[in-house]
Amino acid sequence: MTGTSWGPIDLRGYVTGDVPPDRPTILTREDDVALLYPGATHMVAAEPESGKTWFAYAAVAQEVAAGRRVVHFDFEDVAANAVARLLAIGVHPDDILDRFVYVHPDGPLDDEGSDALESILDTGPSLVILDGITDAMGVLGLDLGSNKDVGEFFAQLVRPITAAGPAS
Repeated sequence: MTGTSWGPIDLRGYVTGDVPPDRPTILTREDDVALLYPGATHMVAAEPESGKTWFAYAAVAQEVAAGRRVVHFDFEDVAANAVARLLAIGVHPDDILDRFVYVHPDGPLDDEGSDALESILDTGPSLVILDGITDAMGVLGLDLGSNKDVGEFFAQLVRPITAAGPAS
């Protein structure tokens, strides 16, 4: 059956190797193995203050040093701390100014916010960080404890970001 996403997918190209699997290219370890896939959503979950943002900033450092743009939507901290952390791990100030976009949303994703999001994504970032999912859902008027609201969060913010191409 064609014309619906509910029909089966022809796997022939995947089996024969004509359609290669996606490869991770972002956040490369010392052994040259990358961990994050472009155009895919990744989640880092751990206790508060366990290093999740530092992990993300390691990816930021690599991406901006390679000349690529990174966007950080930070729902729980401030720009001063973001810059201080990036400088502390050796990110060049010019790379921060030229290729690191910091956004601190504090209101719902209304028409103006959607336009700003679209404008930011049009700049072609290779990586988008959403930091503080609990706070992000609160800003958007959504309840983390509601499966429906989690789905709405992905529909409003996560999927549009991923559809634009960056790893998130």
